[in-house]
Amino acid sequence: MFLRRVSLIFVCTMCCFILSMRANAVERMGMRLDSQQIDSTRMAELDKMLDTYFAAMATEDIKTKNAEVDFLISSCEDESIRQHVALYCYTHYLESKLMGDEAVAIHLTDTWFVPGKIAMIGEMDLLNAMVYAEFNRQSQIGENAPELSVQTLEGDTVSLLGKGSRRLSILYFYDTGCAKCKLETPLLVRALNNSDYPIDLIAFCTGANKELWKEYSEKFEITAGNTRVINCWDPERTSDFERKYGVLQTPRMFLIGRDGRIIGRGLDTEALITLLKNEYITKDYPFGEDKASVDFFDSMLDGNGDNLLTIADELAASTLSKKDTTMFKQVAGDLLYYLTNQRDENIRNNTKAFIKKYITDAPGIWLDPWDSLKVVGLGEMMEGMLSKGEVGSKVSKIKVPGTMLSGKGSKTKSNWKLHKLGGDPSYVIFHTTGCSVCQQEIKAATELMSLSENQGKNIRILEVNMDEISDKNPDLMIKLFDSFDMSVMPLMMEVDKKGIIRRRYMSLIEN
Repeated sequence: MFLRRVSLIFVCTMCCFILSMRANAVERMGMRLDSQQIDSTRMAELDKMLDTYFAAMATEDIKTKNAEVDFLISSCEDESIRQHVALYCYTHYLESKLMGDEAVAIHLTDTWFVPGKIAMIGEMDLLNAMVYAEFNRQSQIGENAPELSVQTLEGDTVSLLGKGSRRLSILYFYDTGCAKCKLETPLLVRALNNSDYPIDLIAFCTGANKELWKEYSEKFEITAGNTRVINCWDPERTSDFERKYGVLQTPRMFLIGRDGRIIGRGLDTEALITLLKNEYITKDYPFGEDKASVDFFDSMLDGNGDNLLTIADELAASTLSKKDTTMFKQVAGDLLYYLTNQRDENIRNNTKAFIKKYITDAPGIWLDPWDSLKVVGLGEMMEGMLSKGEVGSKVSKIKVPGTMLSGKGSKTKSNWKLHKLGGDPSYVIFHTTGCSVCQQEIKAATELMSLSENQGKNIRILEVNMDEISDKNPDLMIKLFDSFDMSVMPLMMEVDKKGIIRRRYMSLIEN
């Protein structure tokens, strides 16, 4: 998978390996390396790469994120580095704005910190992590909503949630004296009255004063015909609602699906309505999984990569101009996912303009939580990659190992200067060992140099094996990833004798 590949290459292969090599080198000189001895520059490099990793993994599900952070932490050979990486991951996922990411923080607590495999900074930090995990583990996204046995205004004891239903449910915890609740409650009531969703609002009072509860319950006056209200409370705390749903403060809002599983937590009214629109309108559209859309884009863009933005404009005209934002998001999201796998030179070089116009700089379109999770994050990451080593820019002053093909034969050495290859033109092929397309490009390069019409010309082709660089020189690997878009392999570019990039994402096979 594209994002999984990026996360592993960027972080597991490079960052931990880089710092572990440094730790081993110091230890071989008879020195002890602890967290204070690792220089701040290296740690800053590591943190930067971890941030890249988080961005690359943003659209993955929680199960995948858990597996990836475990792999990442396990890859760190040095104990102090492993602790730094684990704590950095914990803080990121605990404070992440992506709904549901806190589940990764709980996983890290259960898997690494509580068993003592990795130490937190202090005992109080571990205690806080354990308390957070205990009060939030049952109410994570995708978990079955814990059952609650509560009392109604009429004094009846009823069991709510715990199993599937034909209707969605909003579980809203509030307190009669809570200032934030007094602001959120009317917003929630107004939004539900304006929407008329077929949904149950479970208004749960966390206080213990029955008179105040009865008075406050009158605020939940829902006039929408399809929406019903269930007023309840549990003044004796016998339902254990605080631990089951992490109710340490109010307001606290959840959205429960028809199958009884939690699909939204820690919501405010705006986020709730957005999720409801997804449930009742777009229903979490699976971007990029429709074969018909792949075939459609194949036919539209075959040999017309330069027309990518024009095609996108036509798609927008047939949807946005008719105020059909939902359909446009489906089509644009599909197109974005389709473009991530394209190696065609013209398509690839025009992808950034499409992303900028219709994804990252498109106000009023990508507003839902699923949008940032599945589309905007991917668009921002691709835009950043496509901005590296653009046509017309000067090649970075980097020395790389590789094999040079020229009219004089082939020559292998460890320090070719990318900005001074000496050919007119020069071609650089970044490739990996197990890539079949890479091998085809290398074969085509060899055949190109043997053509009679190229004899006597100053053409040079440099083959750079990225796997060897990853194994032997991680520092160089970082420089190359910072300088060029390595998300597609092979990456081939044409450089003139002054070191200016003329073309990129090109193919000798097609030529």
